[in-house]
Amino acid sequence: NPTGWKPVVGHSYLAVAITWLVACFISLPFLSFNILTNAPFQNLSLPFNPFTDHFICMELWPSEQNRLAYTTSLLLFQYCLPLLLIHICYLRIFLRLRRRKDIVERARDPKQHKAKGAKRVSTMLASIVAVFALCWLPLNVFNTLFDWHHGVIPACQHDIVFSACHLTAM
Repeated sequence: NPTGWKPVVGHSYLAVAITWLVACFISLPFLSFNILTNAPFQNLSLPFNPFTDHFICMELWPSEQNRLAYTTSLLLFQYCLPLLLIHICYLRIFLRLRRRKDIVERARDPKQHKAKGAKRVSTMLASIVAVFALCWLPLNVFNTLFDWHHGVIPACQHDIVFSACHLTAM
């Protein structure tokens, strides 16, 4: 194989399995630190409280430091690491295509349309990385800001800002 290591179908299954295992492992703290409670509805001062029997799931961390460490690790594992991996993979593809183009150009006369094609591929690779980074950035900034500086996002605007950030990411 002239290009080096060539993955087979089994490698794809292994990569998917490892991805799922890491995702489950990262989600484990939610099993430990989430509780089902109706406490937020008990302090409402309404003549008739329609939320008395409503329960919600809330995070209850042993310490603020644990919660912030988890939030930071989520930022690293869900945004920074994938962005770095995508960047490295596409950079390697770009360099390999450029090396191949240089070999082909040495063998033949360079043509203008080949240079255009290489530029188009380079632009596409850079665009994919940029779109991933820009689409997921608002949600990650929102989550990090909300967890590190809770008061920065007003409670009345939390849901709409979260929804806009989430829609951008999806």
